[in-house]
Amino acid sequence: AEGYWSDHWDYTLDLAEDHLSVWPDKKEELLFGSADCLYYDSPAAVRPRRETYVIHNGHVRQYGAVFRSEKKLSLPGFDPAGTNWLKESSGRTARSTLFEKMLTLAVNKFALLDSQRLGIEMDGGKPGWNDAMNGLPGLLGSGMSETLELRRLVQFLCGAAGDRDPESSIDMYEEPVFLMRAVADAYEKIGDMFQCWDHVAERGIPGKDRGGHHRPAGKGGLPGDPKDPGPYEGRAGGRGQKSA
Repeated sequence: AEGYWSDHWDYTLDLAEDHLSVWPDKKEELLFGSADCLYYDSPAAVRPRRETYVIHNGHVRQYGAVFRSEKKLSLPGFDPAGTNWLKESSGRTARSTLFEKMLTLAVNKFALLDSQRLGIEMDGGKPGWNDAMNGLPGLLGSGMSETLELRRLVQFLCGAAGDRDPESSIDMYEEPVFLMRAVADAYEKIGDMFQCWDHVAERGIPGKDRGGHHRPAGKGGLPGDPKDPGPYEGRAGGRGQKSA
C-alpha cells in the first residue's frame, strides 16, 4: 500500500458543522440519535515500529509502515475488491452514534501525538494533502495542522457533551473506552514526555505489550473481551455504558 493522507479524517467535523449551520436545532438528533454510523474495515494495517524504524546513511528513518494484511483478506466474508464494514464478534455490523464515532476518532488521534505532544504522527505513510511533503513520514514527521484539527474536534465534542443532562450516558464499545483510560493513565503517571510517548506508541495499553501501536494489526473485527478488555486479538467486542 502506498499510504494514506494524514489529514483526511478532519473533514468529518466540517460536515457536522455544515449540517448544524442549517439545522442547529437538530444537534442532539445528529450526534446522539440513531446508531447508524458504520466503520470502514480496511485491508491495510500499520506495522509495529520495530519493523519500520531503520538506520539509513546514519539517520533514523521510518519506511514501509503500511501493508495489506493477508490475514484480514483471508477472513470469511471479507471482499478484497469491495467495501467491507467492521463486524462485532457476533458477526453483526458494528454501528455507532455519530458522537461515539467522532470520540473514537479523537481518542485514536490523541494517542498518535508525537514525543513533543505537538504534531500527530504520519505513520500512515503520507503527510497532509500536499505532495511536496511526501518525504516527511520517512523522517518521522508529524503534523501540527492535524493537532489543531484535533483541538477543534475535542472542543466540539466537549461542547456537545456539556449541553446534555449531566446524568445522561452514551453507549460505547469497550475498546475505545479502554484505550482512552489507558492513554490518560499514561499521561498522568509518566512525567517524562518522551518516555510517555514511547510507552503509548509501543504498547498503547499499560501492561499489554502489543509489539506496536494499539491498532488491531489487521486481524479484523472488534477485538478484546467485553468483560475483561485485553490485547487486540481475534474477534470479540462488546458495548458498555460510559458517562458523557
